[in-house]
Amino acid sequence: MKKFLLTCFLTLGLTTSLTALAEKNSLHGFYLGAGAGYSWQNIDLDNTQTFQNSGANRFVVKDSKNISQDLGLGQLFLGYGFNRGILYLGTELGFNLYQEGESFKLFNQFNSIPNSFDATVKNYTGKVSPKYGFQLTFLPGLYITPTTLMYGRVGGALTRYDTDSNTSVNQTVSPEISDKPNSDTNWVPEIIIGAGIRQQIWKNLSARVDYSYSQSAKFSGATATINKPVGDKAIRESKADYKLQSNNLMFSVIYNLPDL
Repeated sequence: MKKFLLTCFLTLGLTTSLTALAEKNSLHGFYLGAGAGYSWQNIDLDNTQTFQNSGANRFVVKDSKNISQDLGLGQLFLGYGFNRGILYLGTELGFNLYQEGESFKLFNQFNSIPNSFDATVKNYTGKVSPKYGFQLTFLPGLYITPTTLMYGRVGGALTRYDTDSNTSVNQTVSPEISDKPNSDTNWVPEIIIGAGIRQQIWKNLSARVDYSYSQSAKFSGATATINKPVGDKAIRESKADYKLQSNNLMFSVIYNLPDL
C-alpha cells in the first residue's frame, strides 16, 4: 500500500512539473532562420565505357568507384512549431545552397579491349556538384527545459546536381584524342533523416545545431563521346551514373515571429 501511495505521489508530482514546464515552452509558432555548415559527401560512381569500331562491333567495360568530397552549405528556412505539453511537432521548408563540387580524375587502362578496337582509355575526368535545392521536413521533438528543445528530422529534398565529364583515348596509330567537355543538369530526389537541439537565447531569438543524413536517388550524369574514327579505329562513349550519401552539420539562428 505504501509503495502504491508513493508511486501515485511521484506520478502526480511529475505530471504537475511537466504541466508547469509545458506552460512556459517558448519555441512555438512561425519562425524564420538562416544557417551555415558543412557537407561531407560520398559519391558512388558507376562508369560504363563503350567502344564501337567502323564494323559496328561493340565492346563494353564497366567500372565502379567511390569518391569523397567536402562542401560548404548554406540554408534559409521557414517553419512552424506546435506544442502539446512537453511534446513538439514542427514542419519546415528550406532552401539549400552549396559550394562548387571538386573535380576528380579516374585513370583506367582497359588492357582487355580487343586489338581490333585499337584504343585504350587514358583518363576520365568529371565533377558532380549539388548547386541548390528545396527540402520539406517534419520535426518531432521534446522539451528538456522550457527553452531547450531536442528534436528529430525526417523528410525529403529535391536538389539540382550539375555534372561534367571529359575523357581522352590513346590510339596506336594516331595521336591522343579527347572529347569536348560535356555538362548536364539533373533534379534529384533525396531522403533526409537527422536530429538537433535548439536553445532560446533572447526573447524571440534562438540558436540550434542540426545534423542530418541524406541519400540521393541514382541518376545519370553527362555523357562523353568521341566520334573520330581513323580507318577502323574506335568510336567511344563514356557514361557515368551517380548516387550520393551526405552527412551535413548546420549551425543556425532562428527568429520566432510574434503571435498574431
